[in-house]
Formats: sequence, C-alpha cells, structure tokens
Amino acid sequence: MQRIFPSLVLAVACSAGPLAAQSKNLLFYGNSYTQWNGTAGAIVGLIAEEAGHPIPFVVQALIGGATLQTHRFHASQVAFIHNSLPPDNTWDFVVMQGQSLEATFTSGNPVNFRNNAVGIVANVRGHSPAARAILFQTWARAEGHSFYPGTYPTPYAMRGEIETNYGLATQDINNVWGNGTAVHARPGDGVSLLGHAAANYAPDLTHPGPRMTLLTAMAIFTAAYQERVCDLQPDFGGSSNLVLHLTSLGLDAEDWREMAGLADRVADPSLRAQPGSSEDLLLQSGVHAPVDASPEKPISLGSWISLETSSPNGVYASAPLLVFLDAFVQGGAPGPDATYPELRFDLSRALIYTSVSSVGGSGKTVPVIIPFQLSGYSLLFQSVAFAPSAMNPAFTATDAHVFSF
Repeated sequence: MQRIFPSLVLAVACSAGPLAAQSKNLLFYGNSYTQWNGTAGAIVGLIAEEAGHPIPFVVQALIGGATLQTHRFHASQVAFIHNSLPPDNTWDFVVMQGQSLEATFTSGNPVNFRNNAVGIVANVRGHSPAARAILFQTWARAEGHSFYPGTYPTPYAMRGEIETNYGLATQDINNVWGNGTAVHARPGDGVSLLGHAAANYAPDLTHPGPRMTLLTAMAIFTAAYQERVCDLQPDFGGSSNLVLHLTSLGLDAEDWREMAGLADRVADPSLRAQPGSSEDLLLQSGVHAPVDASPEKPISLGSWISLETSSPNGVYASAPLLVFLDAFVQGGAPGPDATYPELRFDLSRALIYTSVSSVGGSGKTVPVIIPFQLSGYSLLFQSVAFAPSAMNPAFTATDAHVFSF
C-alpha cells in the first residue's frame, strides 16, 4: 500500500501580500527518494538562501513508492497545484521524481512514464501557464544489491536505462511546450560517478544516504537557478541554516566539496566550465588537498597539483590515456575545438603532459609541481581516453580543469 506523506511547506518568503516576484515557487512530486534525509526540497531551499536568493516557497507532495501516474491523477496530488500557493502566485517549477524502476526498460514502463511526465506538466500549466519542469533522474541500486547480475548486468547498465528515459521525457515536454520548458537534472549520473558505492546509500542499497540527498539537492538547485554549486563555499565553522542542517545529517565541508564537484560535473554542458564528453570518465584534482571534480582552482608558485583520472564503473579501464596541458592568458580559455567540441585545449599548441597504457581499474593519479609563477595566466589539464564516447567513435574526454595564478 502506498503511504501518503504530509505535504511539506518548507520555506515561505512572503508578507501579507503575494510572494516577492524573484522568490521561486517549487512543487515537488516524488516519493521516499525525495523524502529521506530531511528531504531534498528542504536542502534546495537552504542552498538558495546560502547563495543569496530569496528563500523559495517549497511544497513537497510525496507518496511512498508512487509512480508519476499517481501524481498525475490522484485527486489530492492534483489539488496541491491549485490549493497550496498563496493567492495570486504561480508555480515556477514542478520537480518530478518517478518510482525507482518505472523509467527502466527492464522493470518499468517507459512509455507510461513519459506520457505521465507530459501530463503532469499539463496539469501544472493549467494553473501556471509559464511553469517549467525539472526531471529528477534517480539512481541505480548500489553495488551488491540483489538486482545484479540477474535483473541488470551492472549498476551502470541500470543507470543507463533510467538516464535514457528521463532524457526522453525531458525531450517530450520540450516538444510540446518549447525548448527550455523542461530541464534534465541528473543526480543518478552523479551517483554513478561515485561508482554506485554502497557506502553512499542507506543500508537497503536503494535509498539515498545523506551525501546522495545533498548531491540531489545541488543538481536540482542548479537546474532551477542555472548556477554552479562549486561557486558556493559554505563556512562549516559558522551557523548558517544550510550548515546547521547539513551537520545535523553528519555532513561536513569535505562532503560539500566532493558532492559540489560531482553536481557541477553532471550539470547541463551550458553551465559547466569546460565540458568534455559526459561519459564514465572523471577527472578530479586537488591543490595541496584531496581531489574533487571542481573544475577551477587557484594556484601559486610551488603549488602541488594532483590529477586523478578514473572510470568509476570500469567502462574505460583498459583504454589508453593521454593528459594534455595548455596555458593561456586568464579570460582567454581556448576551447571548444571547432572539430572536436569535447576538447577544450588548443590542438595547435597543447602538450601531452603524460601518457599511460590504460586508465586502470582504480584510475591514474598524476602529480604536478608548479616551479614558476605566471601571473595573469591559467593552466588547463584535460584527460583523453582512446575508446568511444557518445560524441566520438575514437575517444572520450573528461571535463577540463583550469588552474589560475
């Protein structure tokens, strides 16, 4: 039996009259994947506040185990559209998270999933004609779940089915109401870049652990506000509402840094600093610190840089790997290449910094020491594995990382 969670009005920015025009109104449809760890919607609101935005008005209409069909047709779910906003307000976004299997070819019904996604937007736009949609792509079960290798060969294969149909549902909505009406948020891809490691999940290997909920909220924030979360650096020694909430979940500054890098890595390419092929090939870097996927970092004379290239799901483990280096005047980043837009360095001048015979099962780490000072310049590193990607039959490329003096 499905359990109906109470609607949660998590953050209200209003006076006696309507909400301030710039404050966003967000309606969440989902189930326990959204509800766990204090709810993803609550953290979206706290991230927005931390970023200096007016606190959004967040309503979460959550039903345990529900599919999008329930949210589309259940009378109480439809009623949230009309009854939960202050007078004279409209919805900015409806965030849709389907049941964890419904978007898979193997275990679900992708046709119904896609039709119901379109139907929910129609419902919301009946009240708020300019409302947009965020498709919250869920994740595969963790490594070690009973689904593998029987139902699905690997978590990566399960993730591929989910990603495909969330992408198609996004396309369907845009085909009806125009490009930009729907945005595909990809927490499931971020979890995949964690290698579907069980340590990040709840003990059932299905529901999200706190880091996954933070990653989800970051991805949804970026989709709604079109801002990268790596640009935010909360003070975990302070007492902001965001920091207090995250520390109550056992999360710290390192968790923020790691999840922010992954959230930005799986954001829409238009928002990423130096996007590559968007495949299972990940570049992480650190300056005198542990590595993360944040693509922009400051350096100075004598800086030690670590560059770690990995294939968290092993897709590129046996592929030969090159790491390229380019230098440019700050503000004059060379990419994308006209022929190979996934390459972000200038092919005419970039150097092969290092090459290895394969990415390897645990990835490759390359140390870099900076024995010089180039004031006003930046260094760009990008890893290229020689195995097919969706963009190119010959190679795939990580996002590039830029280090500025």
